[in-house]
Amino acid sequence: MNYQVLARKWRPHNFTEVVGQEHVVKSLINALQHNRLHHAYLFTGTRGVGKTTIARILAKAMNCENLHDANPCGVCKVCRDLDEGRFLDLIEVDDKVYLIDEVHMLSGHSFNALLKTLEEPPPHVKFLLATTDPHKIPVTVLSRCLQFNLKRLTPSQILAQMEFILHEEKITFETAALKLLARSADGSMRDGLSLLDQAIVFGNGKVASEDVNAMLGMVAEQPVEDLLTALARADAVTILDKINDIANTQSDFGEVLQQILQVLHRIALVQHLPTAIDPDFDTEMLTTLAALLSPEDVQLYYQIALIGQRDLDLAPDSRSGFEMLMLRMLTFKPVTDEPVTNKPASLAVAKTVAPPTTVTASTLPPVVATPVQQTSSSNDWASIITQLNLNGPGKALANDCALEYMDDKVCSLFIDSDRIRGALAEDMLQKALQAYRGTAIKLVFNSQKVALDT
Repeated sequence: MNYQVLARKWRPHNFTEVVGQEHVVKSLINALQHNRLHHAYLFTGTRGVGKTTIARILAKAMNCENLHDANPCGVCKVCRDLDEGRFLDLIEVDDKVYLIDEVHMLSGHSFNALLKTLEEPPPHVKFLLATTDPHKIPVTVLSRCLQFNLKRLTPSQILAQMEFILHEEKITFETAALKLLARSADGSMRDGLSLLDQAIVFGNGKVASEDVNAMLGMVAEQPVEDLLTALARADAVTILDKINDIANTQSDFGEVLQQILQVLHRIALVQHLPTAIDPDFDTEMLTTLAALLSPEDVQLYYQIALIGQRDLDLAPDSRSGFEMLMLRMLTFKPVTDEPVTNKPASLAVAKTVAPPTTVTASTLPPVVATPVQQTSSSNDWASIITQLNLNGPGKALANDCALEYMDDKVCSLFIDSDRIRGALAEDMLQKALQAYRGTAIKLVFNSQKVALDT
């Protein structure tokens, strides 16, 4: 039972082994080489990014008996004792080094006592402070420390370290599985290696994508790709089937929504900058979806998903909330120029309204500045809609209206009183009509409960 977890076994012992944080490592190496060490260092950053590790390496370097290019040798008595944890707070070395982890937890009286020493430090004493919350440290203490803010590690950095460790440990793995673990680590190398430990045990000595998906309770990229592909094809049946498959894996729909947002973000980048493909994602998937979805679709879906993420906890249950979110994306998908078979072509005009002069599609004159009266015939209005070159919510609104009349000053449309109009859709429709007529035409809606043509 002498197993040592990967996060401890593969903890860096010198600056060369540190993953990421080049801006911190370079500064510390230069200070060691030129003997310009500050009396107090403060390392800040989120969990598992190397704050305490770098502080321990710096403490070793300050006292190493055989320093090599500012790196501790790792073989002298000081290095060995420190690596094996035989120093109490690192104070039993020639240079007294005080390493205080999570320093923001000190009380106010403790900070006052520390401040006096930081103001007039003895030449042989160094303070190495680490914290995840520097805002809780008094500014009088902060101003006396040389502060380094450690960055969150990228998934690619965590992935590379995982691959190196597994090769050294001679453990079989799938790269796709490690990508899932690296993204789940959320910028923390320690969290990533803890997940890797768990995945090795779960997979009985190997790391496979299927096992990692089951362990994390999440879905792989394939169902997300299938969902977005079905969305692009307006295939509601496939969307609901995929949601059912996800539910059967006991997955967290919030996590699925996070993955959809990540993929949509990468698709948008690829559509505007084809070279922006992230190696952490499936390149073929991003390229295919970028060609299948229009940029307008991607932006609309991202906004719906972003707002839906906020409201997901308000739904009766996460599955129903996720289903409504996907159906909302489907409902507000920009209408194409092809006939829509699942909605009426027009709205019937109430009998109390006197019809204007009839103009058929064949006698419709070219666009000129003279007033043009339109009938409520679905063919005439449909023909105008085609010439307006609308898309998105503007075209959806136009398809839900019936024309009362139109001249160079006013376009009056009938719309069902139950139909919710958006300011963006109205603005798109009005601008399209103005371009079509060549005048500053005003858009007027007559909202009333009217019967639908069957």
